[in-house]
Amino acid sequence: MGLNVTTLTTEDRWGVQQTLALYGHFVDNGEWTLLDSIVTPDARIESPAGEFTGASGARAFEEQLAASLGGHLPSHHTINTVIRAGEAAGSAVAWSRYVLVTYEASAAGGDYLDTLEERDGTWVITSRRITERNRERPGGQYSAEGAESFASFESAR
Repeated sequence: MGLNVTTLTTEDRWGVQQTLALYGHFVDNGEWTLLDSIVTPDARIESPAGEFTGASGARAFEEQLAASLGGHLPSHHTINTVIRAGEAAGSAVAWSRYVLVTYEASAAGGDYLDTLEERDGTWVITSRRITERNRERPGGQYSAEGAESFASFESAR
């Protein structure tokens, strides 16, 4: 496996992790205006519930999710993040597991596949694909349209 780690510094990786953590905190606390600082205006957000654009789209997605859970925003936890350099200089791709915990103490999880760019010293999300689980199911089918295997993600590092 040829690792492509020379284009992302430790500081870059920390910045990506920080942005992903901030997303969860901003959403969980309803700090919607702060999303503008970490989600680009043209960011494409793909989810099982549809496609959304920018920080306002992220908010619409999260509010739609909350409505489906009785009106309460779940607690977001982004874990097991693996980061690799993106295709363009100053970009990165992060594959994370997410866990959502509701007020009723039920949980749901899946995968985020984020593309980020460094802009003016801050890593911002330019695209996010949300899947319930981005893995192969019996019969060779993936659990979400457009999903890829983690092995293919990892081999691109």
